[in-house]
Amino acid sequence: MHLSAIKTRLMKPSENLKDFLLEHTQIQEGDVIAISTKLFSYAENRILAVADKAQVAHLIEQEAQERYPGKYFDMCLKYGLWVANAGIDDSNSPAETVILWPKDPQASIDQLHRDLKLQSGVQNFGLIMVDTICSPLRKGVTGAGLCVAGFKNIISKIGKPDLYGRPLAYTTIGVADSLAASANLLMGEADEKTGIVKITNCDLIEFTSKYYDSIKSASMDKNDCVFKPIFKF
Repeated sequence: MHLSAIKTRLMKPSENLKDFLLEHTQIQEGDVIAISTKLFSYAENRILAVADKAQVAHLIEQEAQERYPGKYFDMCLKYGLWVANAGIDDSNSPAETVILWPKDPQASIDQLHRDLKLQSGVQNFGLIMVDTICSPLRKGVTGAGLCVAGFKNIISKIGKPDLYGRPLAYTTIGVADSLAASANLLMGEADEKTGIVKITNCDLIEFTSKYYDSIKSASMDKNDCVFKPIFKF
């Protein structure tokens, strides 16, 4: 597997994301393109002027499906992920503004995939929308695949034998999250301007021509979550 960070110019609000992407890279059969959520948000002009912290708090309340106030950030449930401040961020946004996640991430990435397929003629390729998350009791952010198009984001190993022939009972692989974590490391968090990462030669990818709810596919009921016994959400 090979990952290549792609340096871009600064994207303008409401700019066409398909054109921006093709300006900076060529899509080929078997590619997976990881794209920062912020590029989708810029394309959809999800940039809002804010006057004070009270307005930001109100936005977080509006955007979060569930919200738990914290010391530094509010931990929020949003599209199946636990994220700080419901994905609302003032980094890499113009002064006195914040950037919100796309309104409908799955619809956005599906449409981009359709548009790219139509223009490029490439059939088997994937897209991942990437943002950062925090892990319980771990310092540092990592990348997660908010949603995907063009490939299966979860691969089940349930029933497969382990090294000693015992069938695996619970193991599934979060393909999108694993790729997103690697891609996010190359994207950076500051002024790198590398919001696009091309992933090639990944043998784990199962491409699909069907569009599906990848957010639902990667999510589980809170009562089944491994962290349920220690966190009261």
